[in-house]
Amino acid sequence: MSAVKTVMFLLGAAFIIWLLVQNWSVIVEYSQSIHVGWMLFALLVGGLSNFLLAVFFSNILKKHSTQSYLVKDGIRAYINSQPVKYIPGKIWQFLFQSFYVSESHNKTRVFLVNIEFMLVLVAFVGGLSGCLLFYARDSFLFILSFISLILVGAGYTFVSLRMSADIKTSWQLTLLALVASAGYLTAIYFYFYAWDLSIAAGMTELVGLSGISWAAGILSFVFPAGLGVKEWVFIYLPSIINIDINYSLLVSYILFMRIWQIIYELVSVLVYRLFR
Repeated sequence: MSAVKTVMFLLGAAFIIWLLVQNWSVIVEYSQSIHVGWMLFALLVGGLSNFLLAVFFSNILKKHSTQSYLVKDGIRAYINSQPVKYIPGKIWQFLFQSFYVSESHNKTRVFLVNIEFMLVLVAFVGGLSGCLLFYARDSFLFILSFISLILVGAGYTFVSLRMSADIKTSWQLTLLALVASAGYLTAIYFYFYAWDLSIAAGMTELVGLSGISWAAGILSFVFPAGLGVKEWVFIYLPSIINIDINYSLLVSYILFMRIWQIIYELVSVLVYRLFR
């Protein structure tokens, strides 16, 4: 399986390099419109959204714990494991997280926590992104996305309640999932805003596309950090659902987004280690 993931990593990296080579001159031209101040602010919001994801991860870990457990241990495990997720083989992130939590959380427990964490976030981000994407385009799909979001929230609360027998914990996890998902999409909003302050009219579609492409990348387990999958979905989904956005502009957006995401994740690690 590790060899397969290595091959998928190389394929994803090759696809991104191909995009860069084919669109380099246009990317350089579009990048000149980036507003540095707003991009720095987008990095700050991205770091905060990463911290919200860490809090959500830690509370799931606490739910599955068999003994007294500090939330800060889970936050430390999540934040410090971010840089290694780009290494082929998902096992490295699990190992890092297992190292930072107490001995009672064995590797199987950490693996199950990650599965719950990813699936719940995919459902919430997917629902929110669908609402944003179809808000001004298709009333039926917007309503469907909104209903799906409500069902996901109710379903996750019910499942958590059955597992923990604690209504406060169940609602807290659902609220954290929603806030963490909204925080991530908010960071993306400011990322796009930093590119061109005049494109606010089409911002909801871009944020929705980003959320759906992120969810697709998460679900593609064999591609480390969704490398290549996230980019492919973001670039080619608009043509499939008849959204007219310049191809080169989409390529520029998504390639810089990957760099932006890596930077704010690394900044999150540094900030956490400085102020812990």
